[in-house]
Order: sequence, then structure tokens, then C-alpha cells
Amino acid sequence: MKKTLLSLCLLMASFASFAQLPTVGFKGGVNFATLHATVDGVSGSGNSGSLTTFNVGAFVDFKFGNVSLQPALNFTGKGGSSSVSFDGEANSGGKVKLYYLQVPVNVVYHVPAVVGDFYLGAGPYLGMGVSGKAKDNSGNSEDIKFGSGQDEIKRTDAV
Repeated sequence: MKKTLLSLCLLMASFASFAQLPTVGFKGGVNFATLHATVDGVSGSGNSGSLTTFNVGAFVDFKFGNVSLQPALNFTGKGGSSSVSFDGEANSGGKVKLYYLQVPVNVVYHVPAVVGDFYLGAGPYLGMGVSGKAKDNSGNSEDIKFGSGQDEIKRTDAV
């Protein structure tokens, strides 16, 4: 019985010693994605048009005074669209939709404001491609192959 009471007291003291426990949050939003591509052996590069996609995720906020560490897990859409026209008429084009699981780790600084806080944050992330589809204007579609080959899109994405 003494060990149980002592353990309970130590547990309560450890909770009291942490001024702020981690909080969990959820987030979501819209992405306006574009693709940038370079081709080996050819000078130059190309950009796609914008593609509207989404992102959803969950994060944990560990506060240390005015600074927080926020690791997260996000499911996010990326990609781009293109159209090629001859004589003013759109003749071909399509959309590439890519979906990634991302693990960002942000450092966030909380600046107290009149109402609430103002947040400034940044950090790296690592993403892993999970699926993708390319579709042309004729309705033909093809699954995207992730990998390191010549006709494949890189599976990992990091900043």
C-alpha cells in the first residue's frame, strides 16, 4: 500500500512539474500546386499550371515558454496541369495528381498580441509518395510510378 501511495504521489508531482502538457491539433487546407521539371541531357526546365488540391493532418504542440516544437503527420496533394494549344485552340494537355504523406517538424515562436498570439514558424519535412495519377484531356488516365528510374517521379520529397 505504501508503494502504491508513494508511486501515486510521485506521478502527481511529475504532472505538476510540467507547466504545460503537449496539445494535439488537427489542420486542413487547400493547396495550389505546380510542378517543376528538368530533363537530363536537355538544357532548360519547365513549369506546369496550377492545380487545386488539399491537405489534412494532425500535430502535437510541445511548448517551451514562447517557443513550440510541432511534429506532424500530413496527407497532402501535389501536382500540376498543362495545356498545349496550336492556332489558339487547346489541343492537348492534362493533369498530374500526386499524394504524399509528410512528416514536418516545425519550430514555432509565439508573439503575444492584444488578442491571442501571433505565430512565426518554420522547419524541415520529409515526404513519401503514396499514389498518383496522370490524366489527359481525352479522359485517358495512367497510374504514376514512383522510383528513381528515367520515367518515374521521385518517391521522397524533402526540404
